[in-house]
Amino acid sequence: MGGIGGAAAPAAALDSSVVSRELLILISLVVADQRVGAIPSVRDASSEHLGNEILQRLAFTATVLRARDDVLVSRLAGIGDAERAELDLLRAESCGSLQADINNPATVNLTLREACNKILHATQVRFDVEGNDPMANYLNPKIYLYGSLNGDEWRAVLDLERYVEVGMRNAGLFL
Repeated sequence: MGGIGGAAAPAAALDSSVVSRELLILISLVVADQRVGAIPSVRDASSEHLGNEILQRLAFTATVLRARDDVLVSRLAGIGDAERAELDLLRAESCGSLQADINNPATVNLTLREACNKILHATQVRFDVEGNDPMANYLNPKIYLYGSLNGDEWRAVLDLERYVEVGMRNAGLFL
Protein backbone atom coordinates (compact mmCIF):
# COMPACT_ATOMS: atom_id res chain seq x y z
CA MET A 1 0.00 0.00 0.00
CA GLY A 2 1.23 3.52 -0.80
CA GLY A 3 0.90 6.89 0.94
CA ILE A 4 -1.99 8.42 2.88
CA GLY A 5 -5.28 6.57 2.55
CA GLY A 6 -3.72 3.89 0.36
CA ALA A 7 -2.87 6.31 -2.45
CA ALA A 8 0.43 5.76 -4.21
CA ALA A 9 3.31 7.88 -3.01
CA PRO A 10 4.45 10.61 -5.45
CA ALA A 11 7.67 8.69 -6.11
CA ALA A 12 5.57 5.82 -7.49
CA ALA A 13 5.22 7.84 -10.69
CA LEU A 14 8.95 7.29 -11.23
CA ASP A 15 8.27 3.54 -11.36
CA SER A 16 9.74 2.16 -14.56
CA SER A 17 6.65 0.09 -15.36
CA VAL A 18 4.41 3.17 -15.36
CA VAL A 19 6.54 5.22 -17.73
CA SER A 20 7.33 2.18 -19.90
CA ARG A 21 3.61 1.50 -20.34
CA GLU A 22 2.90 5.12 -21.29
CA LEU A 23 5.82 5.17 -23.76
CA LEU A 24 4.50 1.97 -25.34
CA ILE A 25 1.00 3.42 -25.68
CA LEU A 26 2.43 6.68 -27.05
CA ILE A 27 4.35 5.05 -29.91
CA SER A 28 1.49 2.61 -30.56
CA LEU A 29 -0.97 5.46 -31.04
CA VAL A 30 1.20 7.01 -33.73
CA VAL A 31 2.29 3.83 -35.49
CA ALA A 32 -1.29 2.49 -35.58
CA ASP A 33 -2.78 5.74 -36.88
CA GLN A 34 -2.70 4.76 -40.56
CA ARG A 35 -4.47 1.44 -39.93
CA VAL A 36 -6.99 2.84 -37.46
CA GLY A 37 -7.77 5.79 -39.74
CA ALA A 38 -8.59 3.36 -42.55
CA ILE A 39 -11.56 1.99 -40.59
CA PRO A 40 -14.45 4.25 -41.66
CA SER A 41 -16.48 3.90 -38.46
CA VAL A 42 -13.47 4.79 -36.31
CA ARG A 43 -11.84 7.53 -38.42
CA ASP A 44 -13.84 10.46 -36.97
CA ALA A 45 -13.29 9.47 -33.36
CA SER A 46 -9.61 8.89 -34.05
CA SER A 47 -9.27 12.31 -35.68
CA GLU A 48 -11.05 13.94 -32.76
CA HIS A 49 -9.12 12.30 -29.91
CA LEU A 50 -5.74 11.15 -31.19
CA GLY A 51 -3.85 14.45 -30.88
CA ASN A 52 -4.94 14.98 -27.28
CA GLU A 53 -4.08 11.40 -26.33
CA ILE A 54 -0.61 11.80 -27.79
CA LEU A 55 -0.04 15.16 -26.10
CA GLN A 56 -1.20 13.87 -22.70
CA ARG A 57 1.15 10.89 -22.87
CA LEU A 58 3.97 13.04 -24.18
CA ALA A 59 3.58 15.48 -21.27
CA PHE A 60 3.35 12.68 -18.71
CA THR A 61 6.35 10.76 -20.02
CA ALA A 62 8.41 13.95 -20.34
CA THR A 63 7.63 14.88 -16.73
CA VAL A 64 8.55 11.44 -15.39
CA LEU A 65 11.63 10.98 -17.58
CA ARG A 66 12.91 14.44 -16.64
CA ALA A 67 12.40 13.64 -12.93
CA ARG A 68 14.19 10.31 -13.38
CA ASP A 69 17.07 12.12 -15.06
CA ASP A 70 17.29 14.50 -12.10
CA VAL A 71 17.59 11.48 -9.79
CA LEU A 72 20.27 9.94 -12.03
CA VAL A 73 22.27 13.17 -12.04
CA SER A 74 22.09 13.35 -8.25
CA ARG A 75 23.52 9.83 -8.01
CA LEU A 76 26.35 10.20 -10.54
CA ALA A 77 28.88 11.11 -7.87
CA GLY A 78 28.36 7.81 -6.08
CA ILE A 79 28.87 5.39 -8.98
CA GLY A 80 31.89 3.80 -10.59
CA ASP A 81 33.61 5.06 -13.73
CA ALA A 82 32.27 2.30 -16.01
CA GLU A 83 28.68 2.81 -14.88
CA ARG A 84 29.09 6.60 -15.13
CA ALA A 85 30.41 6.27 -18.71
CA GLU A 86 27.40 4.11 -19.64
CA LEU A 87 24.99 6.64 -18.15
CA ASP A 88 26.77 9.52 -19.87
CA LEU A 89 26.37 7.74 -23.22
CA LEU A 90 22.66 7.15 -22.60
CA ARG A 91 22.14 10.76 -21.51
CA ALA A 92 23.90 11.99 -24.69
CA GLU A 93 21.81 9.93 -27.14
CA SER A 94 19.76 11.88 -29.64
CA CYS A 95 15.96 11.97 -29.78
CA GLY A 96 15.86 14.50 -32.61
CA SER A 97 17.30 17.92 -33.31
CA LEU A 98 17.15 21.33 -31.72
CA GLN A 99 17.43 24.64 -33.50
CA ALA A 100 18.04 26.92 -30.51
CA ASP A 101 17.36 30.06 -32.56
CA ILE A 102 15.09 29.84 -35.60
CA ASN A 103 17.01 32.74 -37.14
CA ASN A 104 20.14 30.58 -37.14
CA PRO A 105 19.95 27.33 -39.17
CA ALA A 106 22.43 25.51 -36.87
CA THR A 107 21.04 22.48 -35.05
CA VAL A 108 22.29 20.26 -32.26
CA ASN A 109 21.26 16.81 -31.10
CA LEU A 110 18.20 16.78 -28.87
CA THR A 111 19.03 14.65 -25.83
CA LEU A 112 16.29 12.95 -23.81
CA ARG A 113 16.58 15.54 -21.04
CA GLU A 114 16.38 18.43 -23.50
CA ALA A 115 13.52 16.72 -25.35
CA CYS A 116 11.62 16.53 -22.06
CA ASN A 117 12.29 20.21 -21.40
CA LYS A 118 11.11 21.19 -24.87
CA ILE A 119 7.98 19.05 -24.63
CA LEU A 120 7.09 20.65 -21.30
CA HIS A 121 7.82 24.22 -22.40
CA ALA A 122 6.55 24.15 -25.99
CA THR A 123 4.00 26.81 -26.82
CA GLN A 124 3.10 25.19 -30.14
CA VAL A 125 3.11 21.57 -31.29
CA ARG A 126 2.73 20.30 -34.86
CA PHE A 127 2.39 16.71 -35.92
CA ASP A 128 4.06 15.40 -39.07
CA VAL A 129 1.07 14.36 -41.19
CA GLU A 130 1.46 12.20 -44.30
CA GLY A 131 -0.88 12.67 -47.22
CA ASN A 132 -3.07 15.36 -48.74
CA ASP A 133 -6.43 13.62 -48.41
CA PRO A 134 -8.08 14.32 -45.02
CA MET A 135 -9.80 10.94 -45.27
CA ALA A 136 -6.49 9.12 -45.65
CA ASN A 137 -3.96 11.24 -43.71
CA TYR A 138 -1.93 9.62 -40.98
CA LEU A 139 0.77 10.63 -38.52
CA ASN A 140 4.47 10.03 -38.94
CA PRO A 141 6.49 9.51 -35.75
CA LYS A 142 7.91 13.03 -35.80
CA ILE A 143 6.65 15.98 -33.78
CA TYR A 144 7.63 19.63 -34.19
CA LEU A 145 7.82 21.65 -30.99
CA TYR A 146 8.11 25.45 -30.85
CA GLY A 147 8.77 27.87 -28.02
CA SER A 148 11.09 30.58 -26.79
CA LEU A 149 13.93 30.87 -24.30
CA ASN A 150 15.48 34.18 -23.26
CA GLY A 151 13.85 35.96 -26.20
CA ASP A 152 15.04 33.44 -28.82
CA GLU A 153 12.44 31.40 -30.67
CA TRP A 154 13.44 27.73 -30.88
CA ARG A 155 12.27 24.69 -32.81
CA ALA A 156 12.77 21.09 -31.82
CA VAL A 157 12.13 18.13 -34.09
CA LEU A 158 11.26 15.17 -31.88
CA ASP A 159 11.88 11.75 -33.38
CA LEU A 160 9.20 9.88 -31.45
CA GLU A 161 10.69 6.45 -32.13
CA ARG A 162 14.06 7.54 -30.70
CA TYR A 163 12.35 9.32 -27.78
CA VAL A 164 10.51 6.11 -26.88
CA GLU A 165 13.61 3.95 -27.40
CA VAL A 166 15.89 6.11 -25.24
CA GLY A 167 13.08 6.70 -22.74
CA MET A 168 12.53 2.94 -22.37
CA ARG A 169 16.23 2.43 -21.71
CA ASN A 170 16.13 5.23 -19.13
CA ALA A 171 13.05 3.65 -17.55
CA GLY A 172 14.89 0.34 -17.35
CA LEU A 173 17.53 1.83 -15.06
CA PHE A 174 17.12 1.07 -11.40
CA LEU A 175 16.82 4.28 -9.38
